[in-house]
Amino acid sequence: MLKITAKRKKQNGFTLIEILIAIVVVAIVGSAILSHIRSLGEASKITAEANGSNLIAENLAQKLARDRIPGPKSGIVYLTQGGKVVVDPETPPDGTRYTYEARLNVQANGNVYVLVTVDGPNKTSIDAGAQYRLAPVS
Repeated sequence: MLKITAKRKKQNGFTLIEILIAIVVVAIVGSAILSHIRSLGEASKITAEANGSNLIAENLAQKLARDRIPGPKSGIVYLTQGGKVVVDPETPPDGTRYTYEARLNVQANGNVYVLVTVDGPNKTSIDAGAQYRLAPVS
């Protein structure tokens, strides 16, 4: 008997299946990287807003304590591009809008503790406090 064998020609390049698998792997890795980059952008935006809220809360608590507010108060405050805090403006300036609520805690020794809660546009909430002393009653 005679055996007939066909010689296979050496294959050059990749098959269609190998190319498709490589494309799918690259697409999966690329989407994971893009998702991570987007989450970093959101995290930095929230961190910046929290820093702004903290700055506003501290400044506002001290201002309200200096002004010796007589009772609870709420309103709108803006942090301008230049870092200036504008409280309850008649005309809104360019900047990020926050809301605030100030509460008072009158202590037995005559000190009044002002607690300010500032809420940012992305739902960050920061508390800060300051204290002032009530004027003695004559």
